[in-house]
Amino acid sequence: MPQLRCPFEDCRCVVASMDEKRKIQVPEQVYTKMKLLQNSRERTLRGGQFLVFDDVWDFDNIGVSRSLPVELRNATSGFALDDDSLTVNEVSKYLICADCDRGPLGAVCEVKTADGGVKVVHLLSLASVELEQ
Repeated sequence: MPQLRCPFEDCRCVVASMDEKRKIQVPEQVYTKMKLLQNSRERTLRGGQFLVFDDVWDFDNIGVSRSLPVELRNATSGFALDDDSLTVNEVSKYLICADCDRGPLGAVCEVKTADGGVKVVHLLSLASVELEQ
């Protein structure tokens, strides 16, 4: 199975395995506001494509930042994921490489489910990591 690696040359640890079933498309204005690392080689290939993880333990090797400042938390409110069944309330933290502590490679988001519940999802930006076949 293809692996997603930290993009930094002196690290390159495996962050997660590529799983097409987890892939979603996020509007450009939203992921731009997230201020994620955008690996220049991958930006044009996979801009706006993310993998959704329900649990931080579903990753092979990921870290989580401290809580984001309020002005960044609400910058992406109101966009829909997964055919409108999940709506993002806020971006609360960033995903970073657990080995080198660099990133951000994605975001931790609080979402509202179609039934009105609230849960946390982890969005890994495919433009912020390197795909190794």
